[in-house]
Amino acid sequence: MTKNTARGEVRRRSLADREARLRTPDTGPDPLSAALDGERRTVLAAALGQLSDEHRQVVTYRYLLELSESDTAAALGCRPGTVKSRLNRALRKLERALREEGGEGRVV
Repeated sequence: MTKNTARGEVRRRSLADREARLRTPDTGPDPLSAALDGERRTVLAAALGQLSDEHRQVVTYRYLLELSESDTAAALGCRPGTVKSRLNRALRKLERALREEGGEGRVV
């Protein structure tokens, strides 16, 4: 197995682990906080649904899957500068959508 193949395999496993953590709800000990977290997730999911595929992907990879800019660029097949500009536009649109949904409005 080559070095690049091994690194790619580790990255794929790490990505799968992060996705699994996102799918597992964190209810915590406090039912009120769990309800609020669930409501916030619902509002965020609705706001993310309003973004284009390009913008939704870059936000998901960068923040929800916690990939670096360079890893996000590699995963999307673009340059890091493209990731930065798409992310900037996506966050502005997401912020607007969250305000409309009644969310806090501040994304990051």
